[in-house]
Amino acid sequence: MDITFSGLQKWYVSLFEKYGWVMLSKQNDPLNQTKVDEYARKIEKWLELANNKLRSSSVTGLHKEDIEIMIRNMNKLNNILHNRLPVVAKGGSLDFESDGFIISSNEREENNNKKNVFYDIYGFC
Repeated sequence: MDITFSGLQKWYVSLFEKYGWVMLSKQNDPLNQTKVDEYARKIEKWLELANNKLRSSSVTGLHKEDIEIMIRNMNKLNNILHNRLPVVAKGGSLDFESDGFIISSNEREENNNKKNVFYDIYGFC
Protein backbone atom coordinates (compact mmCIF):
# COMPACT_ATOMS: atom_id res chain seq x y z
CA MET A 1 0.00 0.00 0.00
CA ASP A 2 1.39 3.37 -1.01
CA ILE A 3 0.35 6.72 0.41
CA THR A 4 0.86 10.26 -0.83
CA PHE A 5 2.85 12.76 1.19
CA SER A 6 -0.30 14.85 1.63
CA GLY A 7 -2.27 11.83 2.88
CA LEU A 8 0.51 10.93 5.30
CA GLN A 9 0.58 14.48 6.61
CA LYS A 10 -3.20 14.71 7.12
CA TRP A 11 -3.30 11.32 8.86
CA TYR A 12 -0.41 12.47 11.09
CA VAL A 13 -2.34 15.54 12.23
CA SER A 14 -5.46 13.45 12.78
CA LEU A 15 -3.63 10.95 15.01
CA PHE A 16 -2.26 13.74 17.22
CA GLU A 17 -5.71 15.30 17.51
CA LYS A 18 -7.29 11.95 18.35
CA TYR A 19 -4.87 11.29 21.24
CA GLY A 20 -6.83 13.61 23.54
CA TRP A 21 -10.12 11.96 22.66
CA VAL A 22 -8.71 8.50 23.32
CA MET A 23 -7.41 9.62 26.72
CA LEU A 24 -10.80 11.14 27.62
CA SER A 25 -12.62 8.03 26.44
CA LYS A 26 -10.44 5.79 28.56
CA GLN A 27 -10.76 8.09 31.58
CA ASN A 28 -14.56 8.17 31.33
CA ASP A 29 -14.89 4.43 30.70
CA PRO A 30 -11.88 2.46 32.01
CA LEU A 31 -13.26 -0.73 30.45
CA ASN A 32 -13.18 0.80 26.97
CA GLN A 33 -9.91 -0.84 25.91
CA THR A 34 -10.93 -1.37 22.29
CA LYS A 35 -10.58 2.30 21.36
CA VAL A 36 -7.08 2.40 22.85
CA ASP A 37 -6.07 -0.76 20.99
CA GLU A 38 -7.53 0.51 17.72
CA TYR A 39 -5.70 3.83 18.13
CA ALA A 40 -2.41 2.03 18.86
CA ARG A 41 -2.84 -0.07 15.71
CA LYS A 42 -3.45 3.08 13.65
CA ILE A 43 -0.21 4.59 14.96
CA GLU A 44 1.68 1.40 14.10
CA LYS A 45 0.19 1.37 10.59
CA TRP A 46 1.06 5.04 10.10
CA LEU A 47 4.65 4.36 11.17
CA GLU A 48 4.88 1.40 8.79
CA LEU A 49 3.62 3.44 5.84
CA ALA A 50 5.76 6.46 6.72
CA ASN A 51 8.90 4.31 6.91
CA ASN A 52 8.00 2.71 3.56
CA LYS A 53 7.49 6.16 2.04
CA LEU A 54 10.82 7.33 3.45
CA ARG A 55 12.61 4.37 1.85
CA SER A 56 10.94 4.91 -1.53
CA SER A 57 12.96 6.66 -4.20
CA SER A 58 10.13 9.11 -4.90
CA VAL A 59 10.77 11.09 -1.71
CA THR A 60 13.56 13.67 -1.81
CA GLY A 61 14.60 16.93 -0.24
CA LEU A 62 12.25 18.68 2.12
CA HIS A 63 9.59 15.96 2.00
CA LYS A 64 12.17 13.44 3.19
CA GLU A 65 13.17 15.70 6.10
CA ASP A 66 9.50 16.33 6.94
CA ILE A 67 8.76 12.60 7.01
CA GLU A 68 11.76 11.98 9.28
CA ILE A 69 10.49 14.64 11.69
CA MET A 70 6.95 13.23 11.61
CA ILE A 71 8.28 9.71 12.31
CA ARG A 72 10.28 10.96 15.32
CA ASN A 73 7.23 12.78 16.68
CA MET A 74 4.94 9.81 16.07
CA ASN A 75 7.38 7.53 17.91
CA LYS A 76 7.24 9.97 20.85
CA LEU A 77 3.43 9.91 20.76
CA ASN A 78 3.46 6.11 20.61
CA ASN A 79 5.74 5.96 23.66
CA ILE A 80 3.52 8.40 25.54
CA LEU A 81 0.45 6.31 24.73
CA HIS A 82 2.12 3.13 25.96
CA ASN A 83 3.41 4.87 29.09
CA ARG A 84 0.01 6.27 30.02
CA LEU A 85 -2.24 3.35 29.04
CA PRO A 86 -1.69 -0.38 28.76
CA VAL A 87 -2.19 -1.38 25.16
CA VAL A 88 -3.53 -4.88 24.73
CA ALA A 89 -3.60 -6.73 21.44
CA LYS A 90 -3.91 -10.40 20.56
CA GLY A 91 -4.48 -11.33 24.19
CA GLY A 92 -1.28 -9.87 25.62
CA SER A 93 0.25 -6.63 26.73
CA LEU A 94 2.53 -5.06 24.14
CA ASP A 95 5.95 -3.83 25.13
CA PHE A 96 6.62 -0.44 23.69
CA GLU A 97 9.69 0.61 21.82
CA SER A 98 11.94 3.58 22.33
CA ASP A 99 14.23 4.25 19.38
CA GLY A 100 13.83 0.66 18.27
CA PHE A 101 14.68 -1.01 21.58
CA ILE A 102 12.15 -3.00 23.61
CA ILE A 103 11.89 -1.68 27.14
CA SER A 104 11.52 -4.13 29.99
CA SER A 105 8.76 -3.88 32.56
CA ASN A 106 11.30 -2.59 35.14
CA GLU A 107 12.32 0.21 32.80
CA ARG A 108 8.66 0.93 32.12
CA GLU A 109 8.03 1.27 35.84
CA GLU A 110 11.01 3.62 36.17
CA ASN A 111 9.68 5.67 33.27
CA ASN A 112 6.25 5.86 34.91
CA ASN A 113 7.87 7.28 38.04
CA LYS A 114 9.53 10.06 36.08
CA LYS A 115 7.89 13.35 35.20
CA ASN A 116 4.97 13.26 32.86
CA VAL A 117 6.47 12.85 29.39
CA PHE A 118 3.65 14.71 27.70
CA TYR A 119 4.29 17.73 29.93
CA ASP A 120 8.01 17.60 29.13
CA ILE A 121 7.38 17.64 25.40
CA TYR A 122 4.43 20.01 25.09
CA GLY A 123 4.43 21.98 28.35
CA PHE A 124 0.85 21.10 29.31
CA CYS A 125 -1.17 18.08 30.28
